[in-house]
Amino acid sequence: MIEISSKRFKHNNFLKCDITVDEIPEADFLTCSGALNTFNENDFFKAIEKCFNS
Repeated sequence: MIEISSKRFKHNNFLKCDITVDEIPEADFLTCSGALNTFNENDFFKAIEKCFNS
């Protein structure tokens, strides 16, 4: 997904991160593709909070 998007949108930055442990850079838009439905309740809320604060 990142490779295809990077080729199509050359002026945008795409990152692959572990939202539960990595620092999330400030951004206008975040995509958590398929991640939130696999987390336990604690990691789910941690991820939402980190997205909200980025």
